[in-house]
Amino acid sequence: MVEDCKFGFSTTDNDNMSFVYGDESKVAQARSNYLRKQGIANKDAVFIKLEHGTSIHRVGLQHQGNLLDPARQDEIIGDGLITNQPGLTLFLVVADCIGAMVFDPISKSIGLIHAGRKGIEQNILKKAIDAMSVEYDSEPSDLILIASPSISAESYIFDDSEGIDMQFWGQDVSKGKDGKYHMDIKSRLEAQAIKGGIKKSNITISPIDTFTNKSYFSHRRSMATGEREGRFAVYAVIKS
Repeated sequence: MVEDCKFGFSTTDNDNMSFVYGDESKVAQARSNYLRKQGIANKDAVFIKLEHGTSIHRVGLQHQGNLLDPARQDEIIGDGLITNQPGLTLFLVVADCIGAMVFDPISKSIGLIHAGRKGIEQNILKKAIDAMSVEYDSEPSDLILIASPSISAESYIFDDSEGIDMQFWGQDVSKGKDGKYHMDIKSRLEAQAIKGGIKKSNITISPIDTFTNKSYFSHRRSMATGEREGRFAVYAVIKS
């Protein structure tokens, strides 16, 4: 089933993928080099600028080509892209948040979402499932969810519960032996996927912790250590 699509993510070895945190020419080169290694032409990619909301955009060939141009980064703003166009590569950048592909092997449609704390609280995954159902007649039980490396509960720590919606997070926020609160965005995304109708057997969420694994950029680690900020790429594409 997954042979019909490709999903991947870069590492720090591929360099920073965000224009916000790097020299524009170097970032453009890093994006281009990374996709070339995946067998993808940068002209065939569409980039979405994130806003920690739930806007899902249906995109087609008319949207491609904005990946390397700093002046075109604001063309699509939101937190999710969906398409049924083979060869159109969906592309976003993250550091600790989850980048997740939703693929329908029946309708041959695909989605790519950014699911951080705010997006999960607003259930962006359900918005993507609903959008694919409307646009492509997707059935949730057919969908496949694959999620990128992201921050784990061991590292996503809050000094106290102030500002945390404890009723929403429930058992996915727990008080650790350190006396601090630990939030599990991986567990909550999986629960939302299952509640949304995706089969547990069709869900794969990376166990890699971006905070502790220096192969990935981490916003929280940057704040804690003072190391330079950066973002890694997440992409999804239906094979032509």
